[in-house]
Amino acid sequence: MSISSTPSSPSICGSSISSSATNISFCYTWTTKLKTRKTADGETTILSISPKFATVHQLISFQWNIRIHATSEMNDDDEEVDYVAVDLYFVDGPVNEVNVMAEVGALEKTSTATLGSIPAGVKETKLTKMQKGVGCEITDSDRECVSRYLKENVENVIKISIIINMETRLFEPSTYLDAVSPTPRASFLTANYNARVNSKVWKRRSKKRMGRVERRVLSDKEKTSYERKVQMILDEEREKLMERRELLKKKDIGTCLLLDLLFNSIVFNLPVMKSMTLTELANRTHEFVEPDSLLDQEEYKNLDKRMRNLADRNLVEIIEQCVTFRDQKARVRVLPTADSFDNNNPFDMAIANSNSNQ
Repeated sequence: MSISSTPSSPSICGSSISSSATNISFCYTWTTKLKTRKTADGETTILSISPKFATVHQLISFQWNIRIHATSEMNDDDEEVDYVAVDLYFVDGPVNEVNVMAEVGALEKTSTATLGSIPAGVKETKLTKMQKGVGCEITDSDRECVSRYLKENVENVIKISIIINMETRLFEPSTYLDAVSPTPRASFLTANYNARVNSKVWKRRSKKRMGRVERRVLSDKEKTSYERKVQMILDEEREKLMERRELLKKKDIGTCLLLDLLFNSIVFNLPVMKSMTLTELANRTHEFVEPDSLLDQEEYKNLDKRMRNLADRNLVEIIEQCVTFRDQKARVRVLPTADSFDNNNPFDMAIANSNSNQ
């Protein structure tokens, strides 16, 4: 099989973030046809789900998607009121919960979203604490404005913009590597693996395999130490690459090792290490144009064999995951932000107030 070449990325506005900036904003614009779907009881409802997109800065990434759906609520007169909601889903990231300021709005087909550019009548803003694997409605402050636009454009092509404003510190590896925190057992990427290891049939088969090393659950300190070592490896490799930029011959900087670390982070559910390795490998997908040819190399062949034996996965699947993440990253623009905290910026003020109340 072959992997398609890297698609052209959208233009990056203000991508160089000052070290003193407290917040960073990302914009995802979704052009889609607002569709209706049949429910189990035969009725028709509005439901559209966006592709996943990733907010990436330095080596840390968060993955999201948005969903538009019809729903209802009871008003003050105990009457059921129908409206169309927009939910933001926190799909995956290095932490279980994160504070974000989200702005969702409807755009003209030729418009490009920037911070504060969407007219007040067709946008809503909400500060919320997002939980991993859970969606949050971000149009519940004044549902009428966005809901009316969506209702009027059912079966039409629409353009929805979402701006996610986050604290810059959330993208610093030291934020996670300097603190020991529990890692959840459940993860959408490891559901299949957990189902297998909890299966009595799989356990009996595993005992019959010779030469298998018995694995144990890593402690929180071991996980943190493991992830810190990954950061050290990435820093060392980057320094080596910088030193060799004037050389004509390109040196191998450990792509196979990073694939191995990504695989381990999925199997052992190490979210910080997965975030860092996935982000780094997404920048190297030009090396995966012909993934099957990599299996002719001994180190990749051995890695593929270990993946199949340990978790019934393979090298091509891991590579496809890196390519998919690259595309998620390419869907997002980084918006210009102030070099320091802006007391006139509602995003900055709301996040600051939220932090002071915790």
